[in-house]
Formats: sequence, C-alpha cells, structure tokens
Amino acid sequence: MEIKVTDTGIGILPENIDKINDRFFREKDDLSGRYGSYGLGLSIVKQLTILFGGTLKALSEKGKGSEFCVKVPVIAALKTEKKVVDKPIVYPKLKKHYKIVHIEDDLSTLELISYIFDEDNIQLIQLNKWHLVIESINQNEPDMIISDLMLENENLSPKLLEWISTKKVACPILLVSATEPEMMSAISALYFQKPFNIDHLKDTVYKLLGSHEFSAPNFSSIYSNYDYNASKIIKVLKLLEEEFETYTKRIDTVFKNKDEHEWEAILHKLIAHINNLRLLSLSEALPQKVKNITIEDLEHIHNAFAYYLCCIRAEIQINLKD
Repeated sequence: MEIKVTDTGIGILPENIDKINDRFFREKDDLSGRYGSYGLGLSIVKQLTILFGGTLKALSEKGKGSEFCVKVPVIAALKTEKKVVDKPIVYPKLKKHYKIVHIEDDLSTLELISYIFDEDNIQLIQLNKWHLVIESINQNEPDMIISDLMLENENLSPKLLEWISTKKVACPILLVSATEPEMMSAISALYFQKPFNIDHLKDTVYKLLGSHEFSAPNFSSIYSNYDYNASKIIKVLKLLEEEFETYTKRIDTVFKNKDEHEWEAILHKLIAHINNLRLLSLSEALPQKVKNITIEDLEHIHNAFAYYLCCIRAEIQINLKD
C-alpha cells in the first residue's frame, strides 16, 4: 500500500532531507523567521512505518513544497488460514475512586487517554495550560499524574523535577511523550514514548493504582536468582504469566466440579510463588477447601490474579526497555 501526501509549503533544503526524521528538527521558514511546528510529526510517522515494515521517502524543493510517500506491505490472508485472535486482557476491578491528572495539549493524545481510562471509578482531569495544572494540583490530591514533557512549546522537565525534589506531589508521575527515553528517564522511571502501546500503558497504570488495594508483588528474588540478566528475567516472567493464566482456568473447573484433590494440587503449586513473590492478596483470597468457595470468593480470586498478571506484564515491559 502506498500513501502520498503533497504540500505547497516552504519546502526543505537538500542538505536537510535526511534530518526530517529526527525528533524536533524543523525547517526554518525564511519568510516568517518562525518555526511552524514541534518537529515531531515525521519522526512519529517514521516509527509507525517501521513498525509496519514499510518505508518513508521525501522529495522536496525549497520554496515550492514537498511530497512524502509511505509504503507498507499488505499481505492478503489465505482463506484456509486460521485467524489468530488476541486473547482479551483482563484488568483488576478496582473498588476505590481514583483521580488522574493528565497534562497534555495534543488533541489526539487527549482523546486517546480519555478513551483508555473511561472508567466509572477513575476521574480523569485533562489540562492543556500550565496555570490550570497548578490550580488543579492545589485543589485536588491526584493519585497519579500522566504528563507530556512539552506543553505549549515549553519543556516541562525543570518544573516536574522541582515537583519531585520538593515533594510537591506525592503521587507517581508517568511520562507519555515523543521526547527521547533518556530525557524522560532522567525525570521518572515511569515513561512511554509516543506512539505507545495502549495495553502496556494500562498495565502500568492499573499496577500503580491497584497497589492501594492489593499487596504489591516483590520480584527481587527473580532478579537475584538470574543475576539481573534482563533477557533471562523476561523469559521467567513470561512463563509465570502463562502459568497464572492457566491457574485461573483450572480454578474455574475445580470450583465447578468441587474437586478437592485438584484444589490441593493448585494450592501446593501456588504456595511457592506466593512465598517467593510475596503475593499476600492472593494468599488471603485462597481458602483451604474448595467446598468453602462462594461466587464472591471466586471473583475475589480472579481479581487478585488479574492484578498480579498486570504487575507481571508491566515488569516484562520494564526489562524490555533495559
């Protein structure tokens, strides 16, 4: 598939053609003497194009305009092939009410974050002016802040660093920005570079908010046992994720059949994970006898598994960044 976009703008100098994919590069308008954008659009297009296995090319003449061409491969699926359907991700059902302050001036990102966190127990406060941010922080005690690093052409790094150093805000600050990871990681260990994966962002947010209702897991034993080797840790965490997903299905079957022998086998397997990872909320949710499990208990068990699976997936992403 080929997509072409042509404009009649200021054009690009030949020596700058190779720079257009660089973040924050902008071709100066000689007529106005001003920059006309953030310089992020084409770098984001380039990233997305690469993700789809495509190419991005540009042709331009200074003063006359430019043509941008994106080519991505399209492979027709055979009728005999089975469609691979992604399994739905189950997130924990949080009982408390949470406030998230979202600092952003890009309309598409504002709409996307609003769509992602359209939940009854999450109040999303979206702000696109810094003075409104200050007013909101003073009036509300947010449980989390999601922020871009650029707001109205201003770099928010100094202000966010001041918040952290002076402890003006006690909640986690999650950065979602098109800036380089090195710049974001200098401010917060919690960051996503645009364009970001929605599921990965939700995992991190639910992991953090869920820590108010569940006991957070401790993955230190996995790190020490595998010498802090990211690739080994990722493999172990993925195996743990598959194992926990299997347990949720087995527990449903055991509950239906009231199979005490199978229930004892599940508890025996889980006890090692509970002790090693400090999964206290899961331990509290599991009765000794399957005959004692009610529908409400079963929902509580599934909710604990959903939270810990969320934490495991988020931990995998942390190691993938490394």
